[in-house]
This record gives sequence, structure tokens and C-alpha cells, in this order.
Amino acid sequence: MSYTIINKKMQDSIFIRTFGKTPKIILLDFLLDNDIFDYSKSEIAQHTGISRVTLDRYWDALVKDKILVKSRIIGRASLYKLNKENPIVKKLIELDNFLTCQKLPSKTPAIVALGQ
Repeated sequence: MSYTIINKKMQDSIFIRTFGKTPKIILLDFLLDNDIFDYSKSEIAQHTGISRVTLDRYWDALVKDKILVKSRIIGRASLYKLNKENPIVKKLIELDNFLTCQKLPSKTPAIVALGQ
């Protein structure tokens, strides 16, 4: 699911429906769905609808546990992305893909790239 202002009315992802619509789950879902991009904290807050204060509650632990890694700095903004080398992140990606496959209609062939 894309997290843009236009798409805020879209249906929740299977990941959110399975684990609950909490700020941490919404954050993880956004990062899993957009794992090839890097974002500043402000961009993540804007795209997910999570306030910066709430985002800051989880941020340090995600960086400390190396779930998020700093990818680059543009001006004064630090950009972060999901650390796909982290074993926990690998399992989260695998779980997200599994949940997606489980919800596909039985007549639709499941083509999901695992272990990107």
C-alpha cells in the first residue's frame, strides 16, 4: 500500500489488519512496503499519518536494534531505510510476504519475491 496523502482512504494492508492499527505496526508496514527507498523522519511521519512525537517514541529503539539504518544526509536531513541485512527485518519481510500470499484469491498465481 502506498502512503501518500491521496491514498489515506485506502484499505489497511493485511499486515495492519493482522497485527492491529497501532503506530508501531503502521510504521513497520510503511517501511516494509517501501523498503527500497530512504526517508527522513518528517517524510515518514507525513506518509504514515503518525505524529513526530509518536514516531520519536519508537525511533531510537529501531535504530539501536539496527532495524533502521541511516542511508545518507541531504542538507540537514538524515535519511533512513529498512536494514534488509538484519535477521529480524528478513523475517518481517518473509512474514509480510506470507500474509500477502495467504490473502490472494486462490485462482490468482502468487508471484512474490522473497528475500529481496
